[in-house]
Amino acid sequence: MTMKERAAQLRKARAEMRKTLVDDAIASGFNLSALVKARVQRRGEDYQGKDFPPYTDDYAERGRRDLGYQDEYFDFTRTGEAWKSVGVFVKAKDDDSVTVSIRSDSPSNQVKFAGAVRKRGNILRSSEQERSLVLKDFANRRRERFQKLMNEQ
Repeated sequence: MTMKERAAQLRKARAEMRKTLVDDAIASGFNLSALVKARVQRRGEDYQGKDFPPYTDDYAERGRRDLGYQDEYFDFTRTGEAWKSVGVFVKAKDDDSVTVSIRSDSPSNQVKFAGAVRKRGNILRSSEQERSLVLKDFANRRRERFQKLMNEQ
């Protein structure tokens, strides 16, 4: 391959990498969201691995136990509507970077999450370990895509 051909291949690969950046970032955001949701729902832990403050005794009994929901730890899950409304949204982007946020797209569920923030902190906040895992996956996906593009003739 000549230098001119290699330069053209690099330009094409760079354009494709830019074109796929937002989709890859959104996919990584959804992976991060899934890790956060699993941690909260399965273990009732915050981003630091500490247990969330429990449900009040009255709510645990009448609002959860009597209705068949677990009440041993805070899981922010009853109907699932709040978690279903959580999505990944592009906050900022340019040619070489993108920032996404994980939040509810429903005004009524945004109110619920805001209420949880006042009582228990931001339950959608990811842990350092969760972010590290997702960022490694993102970097690997991007590297594999670039290598594949560069190996195309």
